[in-house]
Amino acid sequence: PKPKMTQPHTTHKERITVDHLEQFSLQKNGLPGAYYLSQLLPSQQLDSMFQEALKLRYPTINHGITKGEGAPKVIFFSSKALKSSVMCPPFLSTIVNIMNEKKILSRPPVQVSINYYENENQKMIKHKDGQGNEALIISLGSHSILSFYYEPTSAETEGKGKGYPVNLSGTRIYEEEEDNQTLDVWLEPGSGLLTVNEAFTEYAHAILPKEVNILTERTINKEFLSEECGLKNALINGNTMPRGKRISIVFWTNA
Repeated sequence: PKPKMTQPHTTHKERITVDHLEQFSLQKNGLPGAYYLSQLLPSQQLDSMFQEALKLRYPTINHGITKGEGAPKVIFFSSKALKSSVMCPPFLSTIVNIMNEKKILSRPPVQVSINYYENENQKMIKHKDGQGNEALIISLGSHSILSFYYEPTSAETEGKGKGYPVNLSGTRIYEEEEDNQTLDVWLEPGSGLLTVNEAFTEYAHAILPKEVNILTERTINKEFLSEECGLKNALINGNTMPRGKRISIVFWTNA
C-alpha cells in the first residue's frame, strides 16, 4: 500500500544559472537543466579514489528509498563532515576541492551520499529528490546508465501524478518502467552529471539492473563521451559494455 503523507514538505525553488557550463548542456538532446562533464576528475586518480571508496564502512541496513531489495549500500556525509579533516575521507576532500575549483555547484552542498553498487543486479528505484533543485552525480568504478522520465510537477500538484511521497523532504517514488520516452545518460567513471531546474524538478530518474550497458537511440550524451570510454568514435546503437562494481557520489544543495 502507498504510504500516506499528511503534510509533505515543500520549498520555493529558485532557478539556478550555470552559463559557464553551457558547452556541457544536454538541453538540445532533450533533457533541459542537465550538464554532462565526461572527465570531471583526473584520470590518473580514478583508481585510487575508487579503491579508497570501496574501503569505507558501509552500513548493513539502509534507510529511505535505498532500503528496498537490490538497492546499493549508502553512507551520508553532512556539510559539517565535508569540512572536517577527520570525518571526511581524503578522496572525498579531493573531489570537493575539484568541484569547488570548477564552480560546478551554485552553492556549498548540504549533504553528500556515497552509494556502493556491488554488482550489476543492484539498482536505484525511480524517484525524484525532494529538497533543493540541484544535484551533482559523480561516478567511480564501472560505467552505468541513469535513466530519466518526464514526470511534471504540475501533474502532481493537480493530483494526477504517478508518484507518491515517501518522506517529509518531498522525495517521491514511482513505478519502475522503461519505454520509448525514457532518456538515458551514460555515466563514465570520473564523470559528473549536474541536474538543475527542470532536470531536477520535472524528471524522475533511476538506475535499472542490467548486466551490460547498451548504447541505444535513447542515449542522449553520446557526443560528450570521452575518448577513453571507447564509444565516442563508434556511436553505433547496440554497443555494449559490461557493468560491475560502481561508486556513485551525489552532492545536493538546498536552493
